[in-house]
Amino acid sequence: MSLTPAAAQDLRQILATVAAVPVTPFKADGSPDWDAYAALTGRLIDGGITVITPNGNTGEFYALSPAEARQAIET
Repeated sequence: MSLTPAAAQDLRQILATVAAVPVTPFKADGSPDWDAYAALTGRLIDGGITVITPNGNTGEFYALSPAEARQAIET
């Protein structure tokens, strides 16, 4: 495959970021730890991550209720 210089530059810009899927920490009682989740997400943002996908493909997403999944997005 051959790319024009402009197309190559466009592709570099598209692939220049990281898409992060934060894990959802849980408390000892099994409920999501939203304070820890907010801290983890804040650390990603502070580190320059611009694409964060809450409720992505990490396994714990399937353990969340619909309300908890919404809380992850809101957090």
